[in-house]
Amino acid sequence: MKRLLALLFCGCLLLCACAEKTAARTVTLTGEVAGVEWEDGKAPERFQLSADDGQTYMLTVSAETEIEWVDDPYESGWSSFWRYADVTVEAEPLPDGCYAAKKVFVTGLAPTEAKPVLYLYPAEETAVTVRLDYDGVLTCSYPAYDDGWSITASPDGTLFDGETQYNYLYWEGRRDAAYDFSGGFCVRGEDTAAFLEDALAKLGLTRREANEFIVYWLPLMQDNAYNIISFQGAAYTDHARLTITPQPDTLLRVFMAWRASDGPVSLPPQELTAPARVGFTVVEWGGAEVPNP
Repeated sequence: MKRLLALLFCGCLLLCACAEKTAARTVTLTGEVAGVEWEDGKAPERFQLSADDGQTYMLTVSAETEIEWVDDPYESGWSSFWRYADVTVEAEPLPDGCYAAKKVFVTGLAPTEAKPVLYLYPAEETAVTVRLDYDGVLTCSYPAYDDGWSITASPDGTLFDGETQYNYLYWEGRRDAAYDFSGGFCVRGEDTAAFLEDALAKLGLTRREANEFIVYWLPLMQDNAYNIISFQGAAYTDHARLTITPQPDTLLRVFMAWRASDGPVSLPPQELTAPARVGFTVVEWGGAEVPNP
């Protein structure tokens, strides 16, 4: 009897140890996911999470994975993102180095204000300071934004930060933006390149600047049935304020908000104009892909 009780006791200890070991395998990972499309509240089979600990984790998703969307800013229930989302995952490590997602919590969905770039064209080589007052969170900048950019600009637009040369200043950010689509354009995907060439020329961009704009955005737009495009004014500039020293004589800020559409949409066309480029000229372009309402 004593021997039997001892065996039962040891068995209980082993079961408890296994349970503790299994429980200890569950980890919580928090971080950011970019460039993944989730539809109808369902995650893809695998996605990468850039975690707060500086590591990148591969998460696998099954039919049993619980998906919860928190504070979705789009009342329509939109549940896809193309750029960034903040994600918390309860997961278990797998032998192959991946993690099996048990529960996924998605928060902080917001359109990315993607690749605003700044070109600086002074009349002569000039030391320039640029500061950005942004109503959101910067997700990337190059050169690194450290309470502003302090660079030397040449008349041809070449920028120097010490010995390092740049073509422009670059940043991206996220905020819960409300863009103005009261006017704009509905363009067939196949016609997007031609449309942008014409529109950007009217908005004052040089051929080089327009070319860099188009090669960034066209791959995301050309295969859509239609693109709804609206060039933003205060809806963008009031939330991404620039302080440039010395103050430029001409400042052009071109920001395109757009969304894909399965069919044509009617909206009042915008009038596209630009001031003459005189003196110290600063040019900015950027854009944001937004979901359908």
